[in-house]
Amino acid sequence: MRTDKIVLKYKTARNKVRNETCKLQKLEQQNVAGQCKQNPKIFWKYINIKRKKIKSNIGHLNSVDVVGNPITVSTNAEKAKILGNLFSVVFTVEKELNNSSIPFKPCHYPITQLVFNKQLILDKLNKLNINKSPGPDGLHQRILYEL
Repeated sequence: MRTDKIVLKYKTARNKVRNETCKLQKLEQQNVAGQCKQNPKIFWKYINIKRKKIKSNIGHLNSVDVVGNPITVSTNAEKAKILGNLFSVVFTVEKELNNSSIPFKPCHYPITQLVFNKQLILDKLNKLNINKSPGPDGLHQRILYEL
């Protein structure tokens, strides 16, 4: 049974909770804004959470079976098989490259002097952007930076 006293108590508690959640949300936004220059991943993570990405499933697919009868495919495995067959026609199989067919070209500008010193290497490592993905060697910049 609702009474005015209970409703008033409920509304007071609800408003307090709402005020606290608004404060926390504002604090989180300030935190993200303060760190976005040093670490842009934090900013984009926050944006993607707020965007509420909607993942849509692939609906039923209409196809034909091996005999030529029309069918409707509903399971994920069947959909994957149908789409795989459809897209496999687009790709071509490249013939294997023979390494002996590549002509040798001599270098016209040979490297005569390589300079490596400890300070130069440390300067380059300190300028690494640790928020980037690993390079072709598979080593993450954060590992090199912190070493």
